[in-house]
Amino acid sequence: MKAKSPKAPAHLSESIRVWWRLVVRDYQLESHHMRLSQAAAECWDRLQQARELLARDGLVVESREGGLRPHPAAAIERDSRIAFARLIRELNLDVEPPSSVRTSPAGLRSNNRKGLWSLCPETSARVLRLGPRRLFARPGGLVVDRDTRRTQPG
Repeated sequence: MKAKSPKAPAHLSESIRVWWRLVVRDYQLESHHMRLSQAAAECWDRLQQARELLARDGLVVESREGGLRPHPAAAIERDSRIAFARLIRELNLDVEPPSSVRTSPAGLRSNNRKGLWSLCPETSARVLRLGPRRLFARPGGLVVDRDTRRTQPG
């Protein structure tokens, strides 16, 4: 029996529910990916609501003093657009087009840049491994990048 995919959240607009269903159908998502995709969909809906307000009222509104000021919906639109773009980037759905086989999104790289410290056998210095680069800790708290030979406070 085929597993039933989850329903799109009811509070989303119909156009974004279609997008949400496509994402859920084409990718094998973990529960945290599902929450990120829902948050992205909510951001898109908020962006569209702000755009409708801006289209109706214009980019500027009259202030209490009689002058013009930016419409509050302009900031909502901007913030929603940024949040949507960041959530989509975090989901990493645009790496490659979906294939006939369901795949999970590519491994998400954490913003946490902690590496693995170890001791260098030749010099007994502490070594921080960050991917292909190796950083060496020198006495006095300086870290030396072995590739570029640059030092920086550690």
